[in-house]
Amino acid sequence: MDMQNIEQALITGQLDERTPRHSDPDREIEAYCQLAEKVVEFADDVLKEIAPLAGDLCRAGSAGISLMTTESDGGVVIKWEAVAGQLASHRGLSVAKDDSPCGLSAERRTPLLIDRPARVFPAFQKLGTPVEEFLVVPLRERGKRARGTLWVATHGVERKFDATDRLVLQRLGHFTALALHIIEELKQRDMLVHEMNHRVKNSLQLVTSLLSLQSKRVSEPLQVELQMAARRIQSIARVHDLLQQGKEYQSVALRPYLESLCRDLAALQLDPERQAPQIELELIDVELPTSQTIALGIIVTELVVNAIKHGFKNGHSTRVKVSLAKSEDDVLHLAVEDDGNGLAPDFDLTRSTGIGLHLVRAMTAQLHGSLRPVLAAERIRFEITFPYRGGSE
Repeated sequence: MDMQNIEQALITGQLDERTPRHSDPDREIEAYCQLAEKVVEFADDVLKEIAPLAGDLCRAGSAGISLMTTESDGGVVIKWEAVAGQLASHRGLSVAKDDSPCGLSAERRTPLLIDRPARVFPAFQKLGTPVEEFLVVPLRERGKRARGTLWVATHGVERKFDATDRLVLQRLGHFTALALHIIEELKQRDMLVHEMNHRVKNSLQLVTSLLSLQSKRVSEPLQVELQMAARRIQSIARVHDLLQQGKEYQSVALRPYLESLCRDLAALQLDPERQAPQIELELIDVELPTSQTIALGIIVTELVVNAIKHGFKNGHSTRVKVSLAKSEDDVLHLAVEDDGNGLAPDFDLTRSTGIGLHLVRAMTAQLHGSLRPVLAAERIRFEITFPYRGGSE
């Protein structure tokens, strides 16, 4: 790179010599507000929004965001991560840091205006679209080196950048640097949460395996209790497994979770002499916060296992139905029923001493819901209703 020729191409001083155009602060503020909403809701997509906004606010033919990356051989390159306008087809272009005006601006930590950059930067000669002026500002946080640049370009002599464009681009550059920082923090947090869910799932599966092994060494009554304990823990491990597999860590898609859970329960052999139970599912697609999903998983586990244990009738396999619906008033309705012998007329849920129904009552209370047994001669049905609060805690 010929620094003497580059210095001749730098015309940054002309920004202050030219008559500044009138800015539109209201338009800028509105744009920043919209970007802020994007950062909160769709952080990964915000860079795609900034590039066209820079071109629009600076009335440029092209605009983009270039970020510095380190190659496997240790070399630093500038990559055009987001590009809008006439140069949009060159998104992904990589240039050695020392051969790029973006690298020069990042190194000097100051805005630069380059006149006809193709004269001194070979990469611009290959673009196919002539660039008349190239205005670039570094993206940096206080006390840190620039991680990239925000730039705009003109493609004709009729449009000249001035001090207003530099100011607009610098302000937008500060926002871009903040957005990049947020994206990086979110990625690090997601990695930590992913690792945590992985470790929790493995730890719970280890406990489940130990309980299953122990159940094979004890007599039948205790064996069933140990199997049930293992199944309860497995229902929680299943939540963390789904969290690890998915992109979200605050919510769980309920349908695949309950489908997977009920498949495991259907394979549970509480009595080798009985036929495998048949579990029918009728579920809506809905997401619940992690804590609510765990509570609901424990409820379904207890009620389905209870149905398998007590719903056996006339030599036929147990038929269990699990349904989940949502009413218009945002209340979720869970029902678990079987075709067993029904509940006794004097059945009192509050007097039940079994740990299973005790857990069901406790988890229902955690959901701020209500539990109601349906007394019928030909079936056993439990209904749980609780408020739907969306997919976040």
